[in-house]
Amino acid sequence: MSTGYTLHNRLSPELYLKNREHFDKGLIDCLEHMTKKYNEEVKKNTVLKARVESKSIALTAANRTIRELKSSLSSCKKEIKESEKLRLDEKKDFEKIISDYLKENKRIEDELDKALKQIEEIRRDIDYYKGIIDKDRNTDATNSNFPTSQIPFKKKPVNSRTKSDRKKGGQKGHTLHRSAVHDVADEVIEVRVKKAPAGAVAHKDADGNTDYYYTQEVSASFKTHITETRYFIDDTAEELHEGYMKAYAINPVIYSAELRAMVLYMNTKGAIVLDRLSEMLDVMSKGTLKIRPSTIVNWTKEFGKLSKEETEKILEEIKDQPVVNTDETSFSVMKKNSWIHVITALSGIWYTATQSRTDKETGPLARLSDYKGITVHDHLKSYYRLECDHAECNAHTDRYLKSGIDNEKSEECRELLELMHYALGRREELIKEGKTRMPEEEYKAIEKQYLEIILNELEEHRKEHPELYLKENKKFRPDYIPLFKRMCEYKEEHLRFLRDFNVPYTNNAAERGCRAVKKKKNISGYAESLDNVNDYCALLTIQETARMKNKNPLEEYTKIMGKRYIDKDGRDIRPAI
Repeated sequence: MSTGYTLHNRLSPELYLKNREHFDKGLIDCLEHMTKKYNEEVKKNTVLKARVESKSIALTAANRTIRELKSSLSSCKKEIKESEKLRLDEKKDFEKIISDYLKENKRIEDELDKALKQIEEIRRDIDYYKGIIDKDRNTDATNSNFPTSQIPFKKKPVNSRTKSDRKKGGQKGHTLHRSAVHDVADEVIEVRVKKAPAGAVAHKDADGNTDYYYTQEVSASFKTHITETRYFIDDTAEELHEGYMKAYAINPVIYSAELRAMVLYMNTKGAIVLDRLSEMLDVMSKGTLKIRPSTIVNWTKEFGKLSKEETEKILEEIKDQPVVNTDETSFSVMKKNSWIHVITALSGIWYTATQSRTDKETGPLARLSDYKGITVHDHLKSYYRLECDHAECNAHTDRYLKSGIDNEKSEECRELLELMHYALGRREELIKEGKTRMPEEEYKAIEKQYLEIILNELEEHRKEHPELYLKENKKFRPDYIPLFKRMCEYKEEHLRFLRDFNVPYTNNAAERGCRAVKKKKNISGYAESLDNVNDYCALLTIQETARMKNKNPLEEYTKIMGKRYIDKDGRDIRPAI
């Protein structure tokens, strides 16, 4: 009998067992065994059933959980998909944020770099302008080209003299300065005295004996002399010269060549304002001379025309010299800048005025175009167009080097300045020995040291300050750097004073010629026309050349103004007495 056998269609085992006495014992035992087995199976089955039910419940729960998990999984997948999409969008947004941040960071870095550069530039500007202020404070006539009147910060001069208890005036033992005694006296007064004044001069006779003692008193007065010419009409008399008739065509009074020359000399040499000069002449002549400023202007124009031959002759004499000096200074014409040029040599000095500093038609470039000597100038580049030898003014070089020493504390500037002055001193020694140029070996030694100082400093400065050689930082370079470059490029011109002792170390001869112009400029302010300035240049040319030749400028003026009475054939146009 299998464990799964049932007794539902037969008599139940319980019935047999209740009536066991009626059945076989073996059968009963079998039934009991089977019943026991059945009960165990039932019990076991019940347990299994319970387990199955439990498992079924668990399975149901698991299925439900699985369904829920599947649902959750689906939701999760959906959420994951949405999350991935969201993360992708967020990633894009985040990447955009990062990109924007990097761009902003780059912009900030660029702005920061720009700001740092601006700060650095401002710092350099501050240092630069601080240097300019310090330079201005240290500027004087020894380290700049500016005259004392134009120096913005004037240094208080240091009085190195030791204070003395002596009174002002001549001191005991000092050489006596006496006025020169004149050879001829206009008036003589004779008096008899017991003793002549201590300062009287003894007059000796032919034998050396004292005749008398004499003193002189010099007096002066502004006295006019009026010459009146009276004309008597006579049909048989000669006709007056046309030029003479023209002189008196309007005004019955004219002024002599001597008077006109004197007035022009006072105006030119004294640089007296025309209104003031007119008033002075009126006062000194006690009302006799009523000369208007316009009349003086006309005389100046007349002088310019009459002096052309003399001024041209002076220029030709200058060009015959082996060395000439040139310079220029500004002059205002109707409040516009023009230039007065100076060409000078041992034989004289010549002035001319031009609108442009480098005028090629009437200025020095035209007038010296055929000159073959040596031209000394202040490094005005246009002069290098002239087909002649050139020499640089080392007075300017000295001032620039002195500025480098005072303002940049440059030892190289000090070394170069000392070398140049040593060379100048050596030149003076050789001149005293009768030499006309420095020996070649000695010149080469100075030239070598000259170049070493310049080239070494240029190289070292570029290595130490490469940033200053950028185009935008050019202004921060020390002033002596371009000076060194110029001195290297124009070495021959800067050292020419050693090759030829006729060449001066400086251009002071021409610069002195400009001083008269500056004095005039400071007083008159400006001129009405360039022609007026050239007439003034003619006056200066005659005046300064006469001074250089130890002649009387007033006499030279008088000769020229007297030309108005001379015709083209050289005859005096004034009527014969």
